[in-house]
Amino acid sequence: MEAKNITLEDVKEAYGKLKTYVYYDNFNLSLRMKLAKYENMDDLDRSLTGFLKSLQENSLSNSINKISTYILPKKVKQKDKVKVKENNYKDSISDKITIVRNDISKIKGEITLSECDYNHYIDAPIEVYLIDVLWIMKEGLYLINNEIKDNCYGNVLVFDKESEEDNPPIRKGTYLFERYYDKYQKWRDNGLKIAREQINSNNSVLLTCLDIQRFYPTSQIDFSKVKNTLKKRDKSSKTELTDLLEEIYNKYQSILTEQKLPQIPIGLLSSGVLANWYLNDFDIAIKERFNPVYYGRYVDDIFMVLANVKPEDSEDWFDKKFLYGDNSPLKKDNNNDYKLTNYDNLKINSGKLKLFYFSPEYPIAVLDNFQKRLDENSSAFWFLPEDDESTDSLNNEGFDIVYEDSINKFREISGIKNSKYGVSVFLAKQIKREIICKDSDRHKIKDEIFKYFKETTLLDMYSLWEKVFTYFVVTNDKKSFSMFRKMIEKAISQLRIENDSEKSNSLCRSLISYCKYCMTMAKALNTDFQDEEDKDLTTYLRKTYLIRQHYLPLPIIIYTRSGIEEKNLVSNDIYTSLTQSTNNFCLNTDEDSNKHPYPRKIHAHEICMLKLFEYIRTFSEKKIMNEDEYIGKIIKELKDYKLGDDKTIPKTEKRLTLRKSDNKTVDNPKIAVEIPKISFKDENAEDKQKIKVALSNIKINNKDIIESIKGKSILNSKKRQRHFKLLNMATQENANCLILPETSMPIELLVTYAEHSRRKQQLVILGIEHVISHNYCFNFSVVFLPYVYKGKKEVFILPRLKNHYSPNECKEVLRYNHFIPSTEKATYHLINWKGIQFTVFNCYELADVLHRSLFRSHIDILFAIEYNKDTYYYSNIVESTCRDLHCYFIQANTSDYGDSRLSIPKKHDYMTPVKIKGGDNDTIITFDVDIEKLRAFQVQNPIYQNKDEFKNTPPGFDSKNVSNRKIEN
Repeated sequence: MEAKNITLEDVKEAYGKLKTYVYYDNFNLSLRMKLAKYENMDDLDRSLTGFLKSLQENSLSNSINKISTYILPKKVKQKDKVKVKENNYKDSISDKITIVRNDISKIKGEITLSECDYNHYIDAPIEVYLIDVLWIMKEGLYLINNEIKDNCYGNVLVFDKESEEDNPPIRKGTYLFERYYDKYQKWRDNGLKIAREQINSNNSVLLTCLDIQRFYPTSQIDFSKVKNTLKKRDKSSKTELTDLLEEIYNKYQSILTEQKLPQIPIGLLSSGVLANWYLNDFDIAIKERFNPVYYGRYVDDIFMVLANVKPEDSEDWFDKKFLYGDNSPLKKDNNNDYKLTNYDNLKINSGKLKLFYFSPEYPIAVLDNFQKRLDENSSAFWFLPEDDESTDSLNNEGFDIVYEDSINKFREISGIKNSKYGVSVFLAKQIKREIICKDSDRHKIKDEIFKYFKETTLLDMYSLWEKVFTYFVVTNDKKSFSMFRKMIEKAISQLRIENDSEKSNSLCRSLISYCKYCMTMAKALNTDFQDEEDKDLTTYLRKTYLIRQHYLPLPIIIYTRSGIEEKNLVSNDIYTSLTQSTNNFCLNTDEDSNKHPYPRKIHAHEICMLKLFEYIRTFSEKKIMNEDEYIGKIIKELKDYKLGDDKTIPKTEKRLTLRKSDNKTVDNPKIAVEIPKISFKDENAEDKQKIKVALSNIKINNKDIIESIKGKSILNSKKRQRHFKLLNMATQENANCLILPETSMPIELLVTYAEHSRRKQQLVILGIEHVISHNYCFNFSVVFLPYVYKGKKEVFILPRLKNHYSPNECKEVLRYNHFIPSTEKATYHLINWKGIQFTVFNCYELADVLHRSLFRSHIDILFAIEYNKDTYYYSNIVESTCRDLHCYFIQANTSDYGDSRLSIPKKHDYMTPVKIKGGDNDTIITFDVDIEKLRAFQVQNPIYQNKDEFKNTPPGFDSKNVSNRKIEN
């Protein structure tokens, strides 16, 4: 084969796509370890160049011959003389007596698996996976026509939508497939949506769910048909890579059986593409015969909605309705199993063939409850884990109780099922909590884990081993880590495959290896857990960034040299290092990223955070926050990492500036004021006409403020739960903006708030608790400004050092021998976010009438964050500022002092429609702020303004500035 059309750039792109795929994959740990070793064994450029040379010289046979397989279970259940309902804690000891019990997982002798209980996975050198990805990029993509794109929701390739070619190429970058979770949700939700639409149109519907039994192992891929399809769809298409892929598939098949045509290997990326192509004729036949109003297939799971098809009361109704004629896509074999016509090797899993009929004349309770359950499961990950640890337990989350009738009667319990989903969510919550703050009831959780993960349950849920090991790592529990490993090894020793000792040994070896990989992934987060055996591999995982980055308190840290060298990456002490240390926490150089490509995109807020910590660490040297330099550096890196450009955001524009007076009697450096205007344009949204604001009502504990000034910030579970609850409430209310008081957020929650703002695209304004660095005490206001760039959600973090520390605040800072950071010029920000123009004042800054006056006619809203007990004085400031600047004034203060409010430049009786104070519980209150209505009033000549709407604009108000607030397209 001559692969002259393959370039080194193609190979590097294929490697990047492979690495990203592996990074996001949660299951194939063997391939993850293999990739980490490959990238560290030699210079990556040299390795990829050598691969390309071998590809061009057709000398990759050695790599293909190294292909092997390993075995892992699909399900593990005890088989003995007692009749046990699968995955259900229930025994039937007679026709009349049923025992529901909690010890069914107990191993009684050996655990024997049948052929249907396990799968073979491909195990191959990295070169084989590179061939696999290159085939998709260069040849395999032409197998996917529009019909396949419409029907298939699994393994969906990311094509270049901007291409004008008839057969668009795969999009440049590291992503090969669209996100699994998004496509799976669409596959399911689109069918349910159409079913509801039909019922609302007074049509009955029949929801049909089919599953192809053991699809990958029983498939048969004829590569001559693959090549013919490629040539038909693109006459210029080459098939050299297809020839190589055929060799790979044949080698894999030769290890398993002597079957003439190869099956689809589990573990190759091309498998998903070929699976969609292989079933295309079946998809077409199903749609032509059944004429569904919706048809979708997710790999081997089929979901379709049929309109006005009513089941009949006869056993053979389904067969008569759907299996008649020679062109039926389904048929029955001699064993009465449903098979796919023209796919003699494939049959429908009879246990998963489900029909759901809904008449518009009757309640659709099943559909409603199913949708409700889906929404609840989705929200388990959508919302932050605010649950009280006293009620949250593995006993609650790890089981599903099955009732025969009323849930109020204990005797109606018919069984108890393990919930892998519930356990996964529970463990993820506990890990998240421990990383943010370490004061939960670890003993209780540890005890529950060891009671739950027993024997057969332990083996059946082997995919969750890594999460359990990770929990013990983040809780620094080496004893439990070791105990859990020993339990796994003991359970594995009792596992067998029916009538096959060789496969039994292979299965046990594979599970032992999988257990080691799980431990290695967990150990890579904290090298105190590693030993000599896995020291190199944990280092490789860090250097290649293939650790579970979402577990890190600050994920971006792994992309810095100092971050890789940190022993414990899941410790909150990392924030102390970031503010105090002299280590290099800058992003790795281009040379480093070429040696070890990033497996995921860096987010804008991560760059902002690194720059913020850099500023804090180096303040003692510079003693100035130059806005041009600070924001300019961030903008440059955002462009470098393709997170924004000149046409979108962010960008700085003209400045409002008040310079120091020439009068020598004036000796106040803060008279020099600089106000950069920072514009943020969202590519998806027009200028907002209204904004829904969530105003917090929370109590800021003075003790927390004093402790943070001392440099001993307190973050406990109660405080963490408070913030999670606030963020979840703001999400539930669909707020566009959330505002919290001054010094309300511990810096350890910076990532949490940034991720919330990014995912929910919610503007957040708050103050960070005092940060101590090199004896300086920093009080920052922070604005989280979300935006969308090239379809990706991002958020820009804009911090600002407080210009005026209050007298009492200065007293406390000096009491503990710290310095107040002083800059040459006072700085404020004039922010234009989605067409709304505003600024933020931090408490005592409001007392400076000169600074407030600078924003007259330039803002729609003035946000004020406060920790202030002198509410009478500030109430006067609010009212005068609201009228003098003629803008909305939104103020958040601690709830015990109160006066958190919305003020509008109206008559006194209507000026403050929202004002809150007090209460023991944290909450939010929401209200709409009508930007367009205010502007429509302000552009009018004052003599024509309707005083019933707003107060007249004040003298000197420049109405020309009103139209300038909108972002220009």
